[in-house]
Amino acid sequence: MNLGHFTYSHGICSQQDSTWKVVSFAADCIQSPEWGDTDEPGDICSICGLDYCGECECPGPTHDGYEYEYFGDVLMARLISPANSQDQAQP
Repeated sequence: MNLGHFTYSHGICSQQDSTWKVVSFAADCIQSPEWGDTDEPGDICSICGLDYCGECECPGPTHDGYEYEYFGDVLMARLISPANSQDQAQP
């Protein structure tokens, strides 16, 4: 997928030294196959396929230490680092 001047692949969007990741929402999680057919919400991240509350390292929509930005209609996040903070401070 092309998001302007970004390259997007498998949930990760890179621009120079900054890595943007697609934000994972709990409402988008899928059910484990062993659950069968239930109305329970899913527990598997729809982006990485890991347990959403366990092994999943995808950023959620409210994680501390991340900055968020929309690229098209996709919400992306990246860790706030000193390099990223300097990027934001410049006009």
